[in-house]
Amino acid sequence: MIKKKEKIKVMLLIDNHNLGGAQKFTLNLCKFLNKNEFEVHVVFWKEGFFTKDFEKIQNIFLHPLNIAPASNAGIFEKMKIFLKHMAEIKKKIKNIRPNILQTTLPTSDFYGMLMKILNPKIKFISRKADTPLVWKKKFFLHLFLRFYFKFHSFFVNKFVCISFAVKDYMNKYEFISRKKLKVIHNGVNLADYQEKNKNYNLINFVYLGRLDIKHKRLDLILKAAQILMKKYRKKFNLFIIGDGKDRELIEKICRKNPEHMKFLGKRKNINASLEKKHILLSPSKWEAFGIANIEAMACGLPVIATRVGGLSEIIVDKETGFLIEKNNAAYLAEKMEYFLLNKEMIEKMGKKARERVIEKFDIRQQVKEYENVYLNV
Repeated sequence: MIKKKEKIKVMLLIDNHNLGGAQKFTLNLCKFLNKNEFEVHVVFWKEGFFTKDFEKIQNIFLHPLNIAPASNAGIFEKMKIFLKHMAEIKKKIKNIRPNILQTTLPTSDFYGMLMKILNPKIKFISRKADTPLVWKKKFFLHLFLRFYFKFHSFFVNKFVCISFAVKDYMNKYEFISRKKLKVIHNGVNLADYQEKNKNYNLINFVYLGRLDIKHKRLDLILKAAQILMKKYRKKFNLFIIGDGKDRELIEKICRKNPEHMKFLGKRKNINASLEKKHILLSPSKWEAFGIANIEAMACGLPVIATRVGGLSEIIVDKETGFLIEKNNAAYLAEKMEYFLLNKEMIEKMGKKARERVIEKFDIRQQVKEYENVYLNV
């Protein structure tokens, strides 16, 4: 246990500042950690979508590494960059002398393990925000990863899992003791999200997140929309908000169906982006948590989501939205049709959704839990 004589120095190691749940979490953690108790240092090696937001936060220290790995770099170039990063991080740890080292993405997690080996007195916290989807495919790779995760766990003082689904997965498949696993859900800053008065003449469904068809199953959303187009012409719209590897394909499909499908692309202000939207669609193949769901719920939107991973810890079926079985476009269309036929339920479930976020997913509540971990690890 760390003694509370001086400020506890917390070093947050994160790969980049791109648009993503891990980056949003780190940004909010930096905002709301008690600066009277904790001195916060953020080490990263690639600027991105949230860099300017990090720079605006008072009383934290940013430490960009000098070299960012190029996406098309060869194996030898990446090895050189890796060794330079190791030297830089090692130097920063020597100068800062952090009490806590916390990582939140795979590359930073690997660096964190190596830094713990070199600096055994540091308390190493690994935040786990995802798990491999399928163990049966690429068997030998996943077998190797199982051994790596087990080896890695020997150097971690505490794993913070963003859902009970992740905790159960790590215990069952990565053989990590439950004593090392602590669940702290993601949260949102409620001041950034407001419930809105809406017109229900035209129902606006929305997808919010990474444009990855295989993982997020946007193909199911598009199929469900096409099913409903035949019956509910000009009675609904589908909005797609986000960015990712399948952006070009999604844009192309939306352009072919301009009457019902609107592509909005990447957005930083989620509250403004959800203005005049009614229901969030989240039919993912797997979600460790799914921060987009609580962002939408904080704005008073009910959610139709698959009953997988952390989504069932967020959405209360038939109260704040619907949980459906995965890989079923017809079932998704059925629940979308329910809201088209029962518009009064949009507002009723939406209010319940916001109340649930206020009760369970306020970022200030989550940050206090992290502070307790730092004090007691």
